Amino acid sequence: MNNYSKGKNEHAVQQVVEICVCHAVRKASRAATKLYDEVLSPLGLKATQFMILLVAEDLGESSVSALAREMVMDSSTVARNLRPLEKNGLLVLKTGTDRRQKLVSLSDEGRSLLYRCLPVWQETHDRLIASMGHDNQKDMLRGLQILTAAAQINMARNVIRDEDLPLSAE
Repeated sequence: MNNYSKGKNEHAVQQVVEICVCHAVRKASRAATKLYDEVLSPLGLKATQFMILLVAEDLGESSVSALAREMVMDSSTVARNLRPLEKNGLLVLKTGTDRRQKLVSLSDEGRSLLYRCLPVWQETHDRLIASMGHDNQKDMLRGLQILTAAAQINMARNVIRDEDLPLSAE
């Protein structure tokens, strides 16, 4: 049984839009991604590619699955995003000790590009923080860490069970 009836649906939708964590996070993510896409474009990267290079450099040589875990992404999605970076000579992919395992690391060219991107990232980051305030940034980052952990815990628990889902729209 759900709490939504035909008469309450319009109000319910408005309320969900106002309080939905997923909606707010995705909206903020799209806005930030557009900004970083714009500033990184002259260097030939998109924000998602910059993040992959950044995390790959931070991890050092690691498996695609380790990179995916760190980025909280599906391994197949990460693998798909690695292909253009490898094709452009920014990443090196090689087979691990287990033939099924792929190891990823930055090439010298990828590291050089990443380091050229850092001042652009820093300038953009500084502008964002100036716009939102340092205390808000600290609170937001802490909140996002808590949200990430809570979402991962709930994914592991599979908190939405079939019996929780409505059989049909009422």
